Amino acid sequence: MNNAIKEQKNQTEIRGRIVQLESVMKELPEDQKLHIEPKHYFAPGIYMREMTMPKGSIVVGKIHKTEHLWMPMEMVPFGAQDINEA
Repeated sequence: MNNAIKEQKNQTEIRGRIVQLESVMKELPEDQKLHIEPKHYFAPGIYMREMTMPKGSIVVGKIHKTEHLWMPMEMVPFGAQDINEA
């Protein structure tokens, strides 16, 4: 199997694990769910949102259909790339 196929298979498996995590999180009691109110910023041709999450939070977001910027601040992110190693 070539590297491109292996990478695609790996990404599909990771996405499946994230979807499973999201399903479990949706079943949590309401008082255990994290409710984040983002701050929205707009400029000509630019949109940015800022979210502050408590330490130890687990957040699952939507899948982006286009390239986008992601700038974590003041934290060490645990991202999808880390799930395969868990």
